[in-house]
Amino acid sequence: MIQSLRINLLRIFILLVVLFAAAGIWYSLKEKPEAPQVTLTTVDGNSFTFSQLKGKAILVNFWATSCPGCVEEMPKIEQTYQKWQSRGFMVIAVAMSYDSLSYIKQFRNKAGLTFPVVYDKSGEISKSFNGIELTPTNFYIDPKGHVVREVVGATNFKKLDGWLQQTLVRN
Repeated sequence: MIQSLRINLLRIFILLVVLFAAAGIWYSLKEKPEAPQVTLTTVDGNSFTFSQLKGKAILVNFWATSCPGCVEEMPKIEQTYQKWQSRGFMVIAVAMSYDSLSYIKQFRNKAGLTFPVVYDKSGEISKSFNGIELTPTNFYIDPKGHVVREVVGATNFKKLDGWLQQTLVRN
């Protein structure tokens, strides 16, 4: 009887392993959504779209000057940008609609941010990314223009660095 129970448990375990493997394969082959086709305008008045950035690995960081975690991680995002920019990495910091343009510009200048900082005054950009409400929220966009990951909360720089290593060194 115990032998029969062990065999049944082993069969269930093997079935679960096969199911999880199949689910993983299916997810990796599933078509990833394209980055939204919205016009992004920097606080300096320069406009661009995601389609103009194809070929680059992009971190879209939704943030606010009133978000302590966002403010705290910006210098590290700038360091990561400086490290990977020459290999095709782009950061786009999207300030939320409830923020103030003067606060955004003041923070950008004080922090010495060199990547594009966009003010989502109308909320159109956050709506196009599934209605972002919490900051920070990050989206990873691969060089083909597909959104491959969404992360709500603080940036895990070890994972970001690993993704950049895999995405930019491989291409």
